[in-house]
Amino acid sequence: MKLLLLAPHCDDEMAGLPLYFYLQRRGNVELKILSFSLCEETAQSLGYQKYTIAQEEQAALFSIGVPSKNIRTFQFPVRRFSEHRQAILEELIKVRTDFSPDIVLAPNSSDVHQDHQVVHNEVLRCFKNSATIFGWTYPWNTFYEKNNVFFELDEIMVEKIIAFCACFKTQKHKRYMQEDFIRASFTTIGIKIGKLYAAGYQCIRFRGVL
Repeated sequence: MKLLLLAPHCDDEMAGLPLYFYLQRRGNVELKILSFSLCEETAQSLGYQKYTIAQEEQAALFSIGVPSKNIRTFQFPVRRFSEHRQAILEELIKVRTDFSPDIVLAPNSSDVHQDHQVVHNEVLRCFKNSATIFGWTYPWNTFYEKNNVFFELDEIMVEKIIAFCACFKTQKHKRYMQEDFIRASFTTIGIKIGKLYAAGYQCIRFRGVL
């Protein structure tokens, strides 16, 4: 099973990693991550060196056992992805050819962040005929939830997500990066399928079997 996780920004992997851990528990899964922005402007606006968030991303992935060779990071500027739409699409086409993922994880269709919208739209263009596409949800970026596919998580998986988020010291002020919020989110989704914890995604295109 080949899983492609698309992160518009350096810390967006947190939304797709639960599915990776779920598939990993069930059997062999090969993960590739495309991270589209180093978030240099964001880091500097918070008073850090421009590569700080990108360095935190590497440390966060290492902390949960994802090797650096699995990730490719680009330098598209935050909140200006629309100016680079074609270049983003071309990178997606390259990974479609070279990696040929079975499942693609991207922002869902109701995400209002401008960069997330660009990635979502280009994913549809690129993978509509070749892969299952799941959309991940950030509650703070959406007006309504479209999750219709749910995967049970266990305590170890939740702890890994918490460990991942804890590596982002630049983001520790954000409520959604804190442990109690993370646990509450997975608990809330778990209630929907009668489990302690779960992750939910929007099924945008289903092709084949899990």
